[in-house]
Amino acid sequence: MEGYTGNRRDYVFSGVEVLIYVFDVESDSRENDFQVFKECLDNLAEFSPAAKVFCLIHKIDLVRPSDKARVIEEYKEDLTPLLEGFYHEFFATTIWNFTLYQAWSCIVYRLIPNIARIEAYLEQFRKLCEAVEVVLFEKSTFLVVTNVGGKRQLVDSRYVQISETIKNYNQKRNNWTYSKFSELELRDGNSVLFIQPFTASTFVLVIVDDPDT
Repeated sequence: MEGYTGNRRDYVFSGVEVLIYVFDVESDSRENDFQVFKECLDNLAEFSPAAKVFCLIHKIDLVRPSDKARVIEEYKEDLTPLLEGFYHEFFATTIWNFTLYQAWSCIVYRLIPNIARIEAYLEQFRKLCEAVEVVLFEKSTFLVVTNVGGKRQLVDSRYVQISETIKNYNQKRNNWTYSKFSELELRDGNSVLFIQPFTASTFVLVIVDDPDT
């Protein structure tokens, strides 16, 4: 880190679009962690002032449930003054649930420059399909790009379950990537979920509330 924030700082921090900084809640040197983070922000302010900053408060599963809200709030209170002038978001994450998937999906969403146009076209597509909801996934990672209709949120447990279903489907066929996946139809009560390739870099999920469709 000294090399990054010292004599190589102009190389490391020039042309940066996003900084993703991971804070370990088990760290025994939080003061030093914050100091290094501040040095990164100082360099960003000099070389890439328009960069977006995402703070992951990681290993939150190791915090007692009764203390989680307090710990997250403490991090936000300590870090927010340092982030003045930067677009920033906080995520409490762990490897044991979908919080990392959610964080990465939100980060990808914030980095797409023409997302409003994509969502407008996707809404037209949804209406043509008479669908309840349409979700766009990135092809190689199956991260959510965006969704229209239904709940206006990038990630919920359904998307994670779908991602896991496709991963398991591929693994059984000795295919560890999403890129060769062709299509899948799932039924959940009165809803039918269709997943298939959409563009060269995306999959689309179409949710229809009609058991006869």
